[in-house]
Amino acid sequence: MAELTGLSAKKALILIGHGSLRKASGAAMIRLAALARKRGMAELSTAAFLNFSKPTLADSVARCVRKGATEIFVQPYFLIQGYYVETSLPEQLEEVSKDYPDISFELGHSFGFQDALLEMVKDRYMTTYTENPKHGLLLLAHGTPHPTANEVIVETLDAMKKFPEVAAGDMGYMEINTPDIAQGVDNLVGQGMNEITAIPYFLQLGRHVVNDLPEAIEAAQKKHSKVKIHLTDYLSYDEKILDAIESCITEFTNKQVELSQSI
Repeated sequence: MAELTGLSAKKALILIGHGSLRKASGAAMIRLAALARKRGMAELSTAAFLNFSKPTLADSVARCVRKGATEIFVQPYFLIQGYYVETSLPEQLEEVSKDYPDISFELGHSFGFQDALLEMVKDRYMTTYTENPKHGLLLLAHGTPHPTANEVIVETLDAMKKFPEVAAGDMGYMEINTPDIAQGVDNLVGQGMNEITAIPYFLQLGRHVVNDLPEAIEAAQKKHSKVKIHLTDYLSYDEKILDAIESCITEFTNKQVELSQSI
């Protein structure tokens, strides 16, 4: 058990994701929460959702307290530090914590750029790679009004563009940011790509992954009928995500140690 991520028997880990009206959209996160406990990352480990799905954060905190937790670490199951992580989650946690004045709560950071997530993107790209020298990558993301939040996704794209099998790469945002998906495909075609792998940079199986992204890629395929566009699986269930979670907890704990030593 790692020194910084092997949490004591009375310290619990809660992974919290966005949630969706689509049933079982958060199944991968729930499985990973159980696996985190088996890996030794925490004696108590469970999942929660900010919106729509159950259990809620309040439900999961109550469960952990019933099982004897006196310290609870809440790890955002989010790729970027956008609105939900910066605003909505802290507000919910503050409200829930009022009912537990004797419990210590810590809130972690979103995943950000992670080697483990980069490996997952590489894996998905290689499922469609055919040694075509004009094969490009389109990384699909939601988009956010927080100006710096997308930087970690662009960092992943830039790292992929150094991969020799990727002849060119671009972003395709669903909302708010540019380029949008259609523009991203246009940009790659303009660079001479005749084959494109589109990878949904999403963690949960919500409406965007199930409906919106396939529709956008289908429209782009109709526009560029001579270009082969592959749409891969989203990030989904993968034990590499546990590596990202463990890295987040370790980084947070190290910073807390550094802070305490500087006082």
